[in-house]
Parts: sequence; C-alpha cells; structure tokens
Amino acid sequence: MRTGCKILLTVLILSIMAMPALAASSKIGTSGAQFLKIGVGARATGMGGIYTGLADDVSAIYWNPGGLGQLKAPEMMLMYNNWFQDISHQFAAFAYPIQNVGVFALGVTMLTVNDLEKRAADTEVKDGTFKAQDAAYALAYGRQITDQLMLGATVKMLNSKIDDQSASGVAVDVGGLIKTPVEGLDVGLAVTNIGSKYKFIDEGDPLPMAIKAGVGYRMLNDSLILAADVISPNDNSLQFGGGVEYGLKFGGDMALAVRTGYKTGVDTGGLSGLGAGLGFTFKKVGVDFAWSPFGDLGNAYRVSLSAKF
Repeated sequence: MRTGCKILLTVLILSIMAMPALAASSKIGTSGAQFLKIGVGARATGMGGIYTGLADDVSAIYWNPGGLGQLKAPEMMLMYNNWFQDISHQFAAFAYPIQNVGVFALGVTMLTVNDLEKRAADTEVKDGTFKAQDAAYALAYGRQITDQLMLGATVKMLNSKIDDQSASGVAVDVGGLIKTPVEGLDVGLAVTNIGSKYKFIDEGDPLPMAIKAGVGYRMLNDSLILAADVISPNDNSLQFGGGVEYGLKFGGDMALAVRTGYKTGVDTGGLSGLGAGLGFTFKKVGVDFAWSPFGDLGNAYRVSLSAKF
C-alpha cells in the first residue's frame, strides 16, 4: 500500500481511538447552526445517513468530500425535504470532473421556516409573523491521488436570519477515501464543520463539528451494499450506525433499489434514528425517496432527482 494510504489509515485509527474521549467531554446540545446536521440526498438518508465510506455521488460534497474523487462524469442532484413541523429543506449540487486535475463541485443548502408568530409580550394575540432561514453555499474539490486514495475538501459560506437578526460564518469539511486491498471494501474518514463560533448579535455557539469514520462494502456485483459509521460530534455522545442497499437491474437501462439504515443519538422518541427508502434509475437519471421518522415531532420525506451527463 502506498505512503498516502498508510498515512490516511493511521489518521483513521488515531481518530477512532480519540472518539470516546471526545464524546465523553462533549457538551450535548450546545452547538449552533444546527441545520448543518440535516442530511442531504434521499439515497444517503434512506440508508440512515451512513455514507462516510461510500460517498459515491455528488452528495459527497456534504458527507465526505474525498468521495468526489470517484466521480468520472458531470453529475447533478436536486433534493426537496419536507421536514417535520412544516419546515422546508432543499439541496442542490453540481460536480464537474476535469481529467488530470480533479473534481470541482458547487452546492446550496436552504432551510426555511415560515409564519412564525411574533409577540413582544406574553399575550394570546400575536403581533405578526416572521420567517427564519438558514443557508450554506459550498465549494468543494476532490481528487484521486493514487489508485487507492482520494482526498477532498469543502468550504461553506453560512448565513442565518431570524426576523431582522442575522449571523454569518465559514465552515470547512475535509475527507478521504481509501480503496482497500479487499475487493469492494472502502474506508472513509471525514471531519465536518470546522470553524469559529456562529454569532447572533453578541452571543456565539460552536459549529456542530464531527469526526466520522466509516466503511462501505460492495458485494454481488454492487447489488448489495453494506455501510457502517462511527461519529463523534462535539455536541452529543458517540454515535454508531449501519445501512444497507439492495438493487435489482432490469435489462441494461433500469434499476430498482431498496434501502434502510439506523443511527444512534437521535433522541426524539419512536423510531427516530431509522431511515428507509427506494430508488429508481433509468439510464443516467435517478429518482430517490427516503423516509425518516422523528417520534412526536413527525416525519421527514425526502425526494431527490439526480443525473449524470
């Protein structure tokens, strides 16, 4: 195995060893910019958001930018997420590979809550309504360094607005992916949302930084995909998850996939932490659907449209 792969594997092992200590010292629920933790792409979220060791489509810009190095053709994705409590969440991304240079990608994430009631005092009569909106504008780059190693990074410009108050900041994600000697087995490592405090007026909170290590294992000619992640966020306890995708091909142009996954640390009751979904592909166009329950808060339904050119 080449030197670059050995270095990344060493970092991966040291990160996993450090995760329990980081989790034990974390302050649960103390980070800001919580919208950055909402997963994108119906395929990935249908697998429970267990995607660090896979990251093989343009949504890698969010999950693990090292995975962008796997893309061989231009690719786009549009996602709409009808999140619980009438919260609207959208994601759009486009990636463009340049031979012998790497893969460049652009992404936009928006979270919007409309018609929030405004009150200046503790009364039953509202003074009006206002809107809250969060946005992240991402620029990413990934490259295949060797036959086994891919590295990447994402820079995100962040902006949030609640009524007439706003906050802005910058976050960085870095990641890598290793093609191991075991056929079909990939190992991923990512550190997401590195940045300074996110401030409204004079009060600031840390960004929701997380260290993630994962594996993806493709079997039966890619018909069966297994994935597992270990995640250490700075605002919660250590999280574990697993996901699976099973696909069926019809002729040479069509394919159907079913997915499910589960991740610990989502404490909203009921089946929270679970993900399930379906995907249909015709030639180079895919439509994916995912369902994520959040207990008493409700359910999230994501629909993604993706295309390769």
